Amino acid sequence: VQSLSVDDLDPDESVTHAPAPKGRRTWLLWGLVAVLGALAIWGYFGPTRTPAPRAVRKAIIGVEPAEWLGSAVRFGAVWESFRLSRTALALSPDDRYLLFVGGDAEGSRLYLRALGEPTAASVAGTEGGAGPFFSPDGEWIGFWVDGRIKKVRTAGGPPMIVCAAPEEPFGASWGADGTIVFGQSRGAILKVLADGGVPEEITTLAEGESSHRHPQFLADGDTLLFTVRGLVESDWNNIRIVAQSLKTGERKTLVENGADASYSETGHLVFCRLGALMAVPFDPKRLEVTGGAVVVRESVRQGVNASNSGNDTFSGQFSLSPSGTLVHVPGGVWPNLKGSLVWVDREGHEEPLPVPPRQYASVRLSPDGSRVAAEVSSFGFRAQGILIDIWVYEIARGTMTRITHGEGRN
Repeated sequence: VQSLSVDDLDPDESVTHAPAPKGRRTWLLWGLVAVLGALAIWGYFGPTRTPAPRAVRKAIIGVEPAEWLGSAVRFGAVWESFRLSRTALALSPDDRYLLFVGGDAEGSRLYLRALGEPTAASVAGTEGGAGPFFSPDGEWIGFWVDGRIKKVRTAGGPPMIVCAAPEEPFGASWGADGTIVFGQSRGAILKVLADGGVPEEITTLAEGESSHRHPQFLADGDTLLFTVRGLVESDWNNIRIVAQSLKTGERKTLVENGADASYSETGHLVFCRLGALMAVPFDPKRLEVTGGAVVVRESVRQGVNASNSGNDTFSGQFSLSPSGTLVHVPGGVWPNLKGSLVWVDREGHEEPLPVPPRQYASVRLSPDGSRVAAEVSSFGFRAQGILIDIWVYEIARGTMTRITHGEGRN
C-alpha cells in the first residue's frame, strides 16, 4: 500500500495529536502516510488479478508552510481553521504531487507539494480556493473559488475560469474526454467542458433523493460513481453509492450506507462509512460488488455529525491514485460540539441556563415564558447516524426532561 495520512489538528475536536512546533498555532496539521507498492487493500483482501503485493511503506508529512489543513473562515478580523467538511486534498495521477487546501492567519489557498520535498508551495491565484482535483494527465489543477470553477496549470500560470458554480461543489472529477463533473448539496451531478462552458445535468434525482455528490469517473469514461443522499439530511439509512452509465442512464446501487467512493485498480471500491475507510471487491465491467466489505483504515476524517451546520456532507478526507497510493486524514466522524443555552433579556444581558453542555439547536420558548424546548443532537454510531431528541427545560424548577427518543425534528 502506498498510503499518505494527514492528521487534522482542530482545537474543538477530541483527537490525539503530536505537539505543534514552537511558534505554530495549536491546530497545526501534520501527517501524510505514504505506503509504496500495490494498494494497502492488498493486505486485507489478497490479490484478485495481479502479482503479490510489494512491501508497504508509510510516511508522515506535514503541511508547512500552511498552519492547518482545510479552508479558512473569518471571525471578525481573524481567519480561523474551518472544519473539514469538503474535499481538501488530492494526489496527482503519477504520485508526484500532493495538492491540498491550507490556511493561516491570512486566509486559505491551494498548496502543491512535490512528494520528497520538505515543504509545499502555495499556488498563485488560488486564494480562497477549495475542492481541489487534478486532470487525468496531472497537467492541470481544478478548484472552486468565488462562485466559479477554475483551472490552473500544475507547472504554474494564471488561473482560468471554467464555469460559474455559485455553490462550492460536493466533489469533482476530471474525465479523460475533457469534461469535469461535480456534485451539489441539493441537486443532480453537473457536467461542463474543461475548456469552459455552461454546466448541464447528467443525472436525474429519483423520488426520495435530494442530492447526487462525490462523482468519480471509472476508467471506461462512460461510467460514473457517485453518492446518493435521501431527503433527511442526517439519515445514514438514505445514503448509498451507485454506478451509472452516462450513455444509457442505467443505474446500479453498489453499496448501502456508504459514501464518497473511489475505484482502485486492484479491483476494489474504496469508500467511507461513518468515519472508517472501507473496501469491497468490485467488477468494473459488470458493475457488480463481488464480495464483502472490510475496514482498510478505522479512522478517516469524514463530514458526518454536523447537523444543522450545512456541513454534514459525508465527504471523506482521502485520495487514491491509480498506482495505489492512499492519502488520508485520520480523525473519524466529528465529535459532538457541545454548547449551552443562554437567556438574553431585552437589554442584551446574557445569563446561562443551568443545563448540561449538549448539541442544542432549534430553541423555542413557550408562550408563557416558563419553558424552553430544544433539539439535542448526538451521534449514534449506527446506521441512522445523527440522533435527534427534543428536551424541555422548566425555568422555575430548573429541570430538563427528554420528550422524544431519536424521533424529534424541528
